Amino acid sequence: MSDSKQLKELAEVSIKYDIDIGYKEVSGRQIHYTYVSSDSSKPLAVFIHGSPGSSSNFIQFAKDTALLSEYNVLLLDRPGFGYSDFGKGEPSILIQASILHDVTREFPENDRVVVSHSLVGPIIVRMAMTEPDFYRKLLVIAGSVSPELEPEEKWRKPLDSPLLRWLMPRSFCVSNQEILLAKENMVEM
Repeated sequence: MSDSKQLKELAEVSIKYDIDIGYKEVSGRQIHYTYVSSDSSKPLAVFIHGSPGSSSNFIQFAKDTALLSEYNVLLLDRPGFGYSDFGKGEPSILIQASILHDVTREFPENDRVVVSHSLVGPIIVRMAMTEPDFYRKLLVIAGSVSPELEPEEKWRKPLDSPLLRWLMPRSFCVSNQEILLAKENMVEM
């Protein structure tokens, strides 16, 4: 969802809340964010989308006035998705966690809750492993957090070959590349 469309979606809350849509540069990557806030003393609810996806998957939370009365809300596009260098992914859970952790440090709140979906489960767990006292809670929705439970999908490797990759949508290629390494990354964690 474009920035202008997000602003239109958030128009009803813009009267009472500050809206900031932009980029933070971390480790040479431009990470796109949408930040809805009213008071930096409130805790920050950070929403990070699954694979594939984008921050706009969580736009309904950025305009939920019941949530906004208690939390500031930050939506992040992960590297390679949405407006964060679309198509230029980062397959390493450790590197993604480092980048996303550094982005969350750029916001003033001292109390953070991170919400994730799907493959981002191990990414936010890794974020919390980096600095455990930095996050109050993690909420993993339908997450991949156990390498033993990850399905063996033999079709993924052939689709990552240069011969077939150019036929696939870029979002699928980025997603496929990180899923290929996810089990190995989780075992390392």
